[in-house]
Amino acid sequence: MVIKKTHSPGIRHKVSAIPLTLTMLFPWIVSLFMQEPASGSIASFGAYMLVISFSVLPVKKPLQQVLIAAGIMIFFATLGFSAPGGSIYFFLFAILAALAQGLAELRGGNLRLPVSLAALVFFLAHGQSSAETLSQYIFSFGLGCLWAIPFILIFIPKETLSPARAPLYPMESPTQRRFLLGITFTALLGSIAVSLSTVAHACWIPAAALRVVKPGWEETRYRIQTRSMGTMLGAIVGSIILVCYPYPLFHIAIVGGMFLLMLQFGAKNYFRWSFCLTTITLAFNPAVGSDIFSLAQERVLFTIEGISIAFIMMKIFSYKRS
Repeated sequence: MVIKKTHSPGIRHKVSAIPLTLTMLFPWIVSLFMQEPASGSIASFGAYMLVISFSVLPVKKPLQQVLIAAGIMIFFATLGFSAPGGSIYFFLFAILAALAQGLAELRGGNLRLPVSLAALVFFLAHGQSSAETLSQYIFSFGLGCLWAIPFILIFIPKETLSPARAPLYPMESPTQRRFLLGITFTALLGSIAVSLSTVAHACWIPAAALRVVKPGWEETRYRIQTRSMGTMLGAIVGSIILVCYPYPLFHIAIVGGMFLLMLQFGAKNYFRWSFCLTTITLAFNPAVGSDIFSLAQERVLFTIEGISIAFIMMKIFSYKRS
């Protein structure tokens, strides 16, 4: 079977990279003057996830597409921030996130990537807020998403042709049904691993697993082959960058530089894109341990564990009896 190499989105017009980088960093910079760097980091994280959700926008109703994507992001971030660790709600929300990603992968279209990234946001947001900061973090993330919308509309190029959308009929299609079962069990096993772990940032296990899942087994295997090394190196570098967390200006400068490189690279190379995506995403995650190198080691192990879960589950549910 020949795998069609469909790349993750990247910003095609490189001239847009600088204003989009400044768009992402602005809430974080403003928060320094307000003595609220944690809230600003969350807001910039929201802006970052929404910006990388689109490589192009449809000419018809682009605002509607971006607003829907922002709403999905905010919804899953809210679930992630508010779900108690190890509770039945956490498992139910994890299944919901996995099913949403699975249906979006099967459906295709402009919202495929925003929904997939929203599932990533759910797991990364989990455990990042306390009862005292819950509403503040949800507000900050939502504000960051809304802040990015006008700049996405200005600087992301528009195309007449939208990505093709496929019909959804999982009850009638064994192939679609197997895929949805596979991605659900992938998220569920990853979430069980999170509940059994004593490490605060163990949610990277299911997050890493879902990043390599695709509807077909060959597509999933191709993603694992092309993204694993970039994701693991990104886990290391993203963790090491957190050594700058007590020094917000340095932290902002490094994250901004990485984001600028990411937009310049685009997605022509899976390794570069996966490395930058993972590095920046985890550099926003403030679950810093006492030893930054132990944190990096743990995240690499979590990456391997998550990808292994995805490999096993998708292989099982893609099996066809002769």
